[in-house]
Amino acid sequence: MTETPAAAPQPLVVPMRIEALAVNERVRLAEVFQRWQANYALTRLNLSPEPPAFSNTDTAFNSDPAREGVYLHWQLPEALTHGVDTDGDGVPVFPLVPNRWLVVRQAVATGSGERTDTGWIVESDHLDAALGTSPYMDRDGRLTRIGRRVDLATGEWSEPGTPGGLFLTAVGPGLPTFAAYQPYNTDVFSVHDRTDDLDPRTAWQLNYLVAGWYGDPAADPLAGDPTARMAALRWAAEGTAPDTARTVCHGTVLDLAWQRQGSPMPASDRPDYVTIGVGNNTEHATKAVEEHAGRRSGAPPELAALLSAVHSGVLDLLEEPDGQFQAERALHASWFTPTHAGYTWVLEDVPPEAPARGARRRTRTARTAYAEVLARLNTAQAAHDAAVQDLIAAQRRLYDLWWAANLPKVPEAPGEPAGAYRDRLDELVRTATATAEAARDTVATLRAAIPWAMSPDDLAEAVRAYQEAHGLPVAQVVLKRDVLPGFQLPNDPVVVIRGTKDLPRMPTT
Repeated sequence: MTETPAAAPQPLVVPMRIEALAVNERVRLAEVFQRWQANYALTRLNLSPEPPAFSNTDTAFNSDPAREGVYLHWQLPEALTHGVDTDGDGVPVFPLVPNRWLVVRQAVATGSGERTDTGWIVESDHLDAALGTSPYMDRDGRLTRIGRRVDLATGEWSEPGTPGGLFLTAVGPGLPTFAAYQPYNTDVFSVHDRTDDLDPRTAWQLNYLVAGWYGDPAADPLAGDPTARMAALRWAAEGTAPDTARTVCHGTVLDLAWQRQGSPMPASDRPDYVTIGVGNNTEHATKAVEEHAGRRSGAPPELAALLSAVHSGVLDLLEEPDGQFQAERALHASWFTPTHAGYTWVLEDVPPEAPARGARRRTRTARTAYAEVLARLNTAQAAHDAAVQDLIAAQRRLYDLWWAANLPKVPEAPGEPAGAYRDRLDELVRTATATAEAARDTVATLRAAIPWAMSPDDLAEAVRAYQEAHGLPVAQVVLKRDVLPGFQLPNDPVVVIRGTKDLPRMPTT
């Protein structure tokens, strides 16, 4: 009896956004480009492989004609860019991403209609220190290069296999922005089409198709139960899910105008006008942006106030007689965060069941002494609480300096003596450490003068011991600690930017 072969997995086409940057001769010479690559050698110094922003390590970009062409960069589906702490150790695990990509370009001459097609296969996980494209670090910590592009015009391509298993994710070793920044991932998640096969003085319309898949079907996120896997990835498709499926990520760029030489400056997608609002929270900054936009367009100012009320959840207050005042007060209160202010102590009498006349007089006589003890205790408590705030400030300063001390400082600024920045920072860290240690010792000293403990039961014992040591009979009075009204700290400022022409999120269906 002949067995029926298993049905081939059905492709699930997952949309991607493809971005294209056209750099012709005019753009290369006229525009200022800031491009840099990861330096994984810095990881051996416990530094990030990401150079400082705008370090512009590609200084030859504007002078090298080989930099001209179309830079095609695809954004991975959102579900493949989210890490999950599966082991509970605080380290997110990111899903594997497609390691094979087909890139097809169709070029049509604007005048004659002449058409030329070409294509490449991108092996995103190809590792070769000599022939790879983008800097990388392998799983054993060795510096290498990753990514290779095979020109299909030179011959056929066959799957080379993945003997070591798939490893590629959206993040690089110590580099979360690996997939997001194109110079980090050339021939991994992007290609540079130099268009050398096209007449440089002819105007062309370029169309690109990008499709990606997993070289190892077992690594495909849809392997197993496609219905359950699609639900976990938050993907949806029309109709009933097949018994077996495979992922095909797909995107296009259509009608891209291209002329390498002799063309005018192409239109830019940069925004013409950007509005920046600064506020005490998001609603406050957004209101400032909306008020500015309203003044430019002539819209009633009440619209910005209504939008702010909706964002802040105080819209219902506007319907009351003094609603505008209440709404403004609520909005103002949201600019601050309540903070613990410390404690105060009070004494309460424990009334005896049948006090004698003399005992009552003695109790009244002792009240003055009790009040003096209470006053000294509250003075000590206030000093302790103030010292705690000083300690918090000193620790915050030290944390900030520790953070700064771990930032890369390569190279020194022009004219700066070698090591001067590091020496000054080390001096600040030493000073801040001494300040924090002194503040810690002050808190410890002041804490010894008050009842203090970490748990309620231990605090009750400390209070009893304090009463006995300071002549406050536990049979007559009880010492209680109350929380002082908190004070308000201003929120960190929030910046809202409008008009950046940011791209919308891709659909998941």
